[in-house]
Amino acid sequence: MSLVDRRTVLGLAAAAVPSLVTAAPQRPAPEVETRSLDELHRAALSDGGKLVVYAGGDVPDAGAPVEKSFMQRFPGMQARVITDLSKYHDARIDQQLARGRLECDVAVLQTLHDFDRWKSEGQLLAYKPLDWEAVLPEFKDADGAFFAIGVIAFSNVANVNLIPEADAPRDAPDYLDPKLRGNLVLTYPHDDDAVLFEFDRIVAAYGWEWLDRLQRQDVQWIRGTVPARLVVQEGKKAATFTCSGPFAAPAGSPLRFQLPRRDVFHSWGQTAAILREARNQASARLFASWLCSKEATASRTTQWSVRRDVPAAGGYGPVDRYNTDPQAFRRFMQDRARIERLKTGFEHLIGPVSGPNPTGARPLPACHMRGAAPAEARTARGWLASDMAEAWSPDRHSPWHTASEVGMAGIAHVEFEIDGVPERVEGMKGPRICRRDPDLASVQIVIGRPHQDASARAIVPTVLIAA
Repeated sequence: MSLVDRRTVLGLAAAAVPSLVTAAPQRPAPEVETRSLDELHRAALSDGGKLVVYAGGDVPDAGAPVEKSFMQRFPGMQARVITDLSKYHDARIDQQLARGRLECDVAVLQTLHDFDRWKSEGQLLAYKPLDWEAVLPEFKDADGAFFAIGVIAFSNVANVNLIPEADAPRDAPDYLDPKLRGNLVLTYPHDDDAVLFEFDRIVAAYGWEWLDRLQRQDVQWIRGTVPARLVVQEGKKAATFTCSGPFAAPAGSPLRFQLPRRDVFHSWGQTAAILREARNQASARLFASWLCSKEATASRTTQWSVRRDVPAAGGYGPVDRYNTDPQAFRRFMQDRARIERLKTGFEHLIGPVSGPNPTGARPLPACHMRGAAPAEARTARGWLASDMAEAWSPDRHSPWHTASEVGMAGIAHVEFEIDGVPERVEGMKGPRICRRDPDLASVQIVIGRPHQDASARAIVPTVLIAA
């Protein structure tokens, strides 16, 4: 069976759920934002000018360009765009909400089912940013609870230094060519729901025998989709289909991103929302309106835009002209029981996921401290300031101990300074990761988390005030 008929194949997804435009409202729809970006900027600065964004990604500091662009565009703003796998960020947000300690203001994630769930639970702030009407209706919630910021497609990426572009694999059967044996790198489908969706569609079309034959291709299985692309870029492997890529190849790049000749390919709208309990709502509104703006959309679009007036990159036409359905992934993500069955099945056939979190961040659920990690600890080392939690126990031969082990359980609050900005943390009770420096009389709090590279550890001296 071919993947040509996308309606037939994509219809095998989970039972349909209400579309973005018909989801049940959680509160009266707000009016569309009318203030300019400059007015929103002034309002955000008056409210403190801080912002914390949890962004899905699978390499360290993937959100750094967005963070930099935002702060350059809006001087005086203190923004942190923290990258981790979406499946860890959503768990982190859920834990923080349950503990009443939400640290995230805006979530930009791949886990599309979370936005429907959070909306139904009343956890999202209804907000229709500037230029709301320019966003295509299928990529926004009618009540303003969430909206897509761009369309991402996963498809074929090949290194033309290793394989001619005309000979590069384009459809699923092409990856079974014996000439590609030992030259493929793929992301574990049971570690990433977007990749799982790809494999589910291929197996639905070509059967499990296709996967059996793929296994005989000596595939390098890897965590992360960008890491898979980087392996191809570095010339270690020739091709992959479990990643995205720009329609127009950058000058000098050996990579070519190509859509299938016949098969259906995977695309979806990467989605953003403001949390209702966000501490920095004025800054979150500024960020949301900036994300939706024509200037920001045009600058970051390497595939398809969600705006009517920003064309696709590389001379491509609108997404609905191609053999893909960007809404299918959202339907697929709703059926969590089926997804778990699929993951178990692929793990049984491929083997368990191996390797560390490709972002370098630990998927711990809760955040216990405010303030940003020092810049040197956040740059290209996978530190996550929100991940102070009950971990790194001494029985793992770690020098890091819980607060109770060094007599901190009764501390009422901690004051410290980061990059010259004073911070104060209330309610430091119970276990927190910390370390007593034998050369100092004080205890030090870890902002971020221990890293394999001891030289990268960020330990910020603190002033401890007892209860």
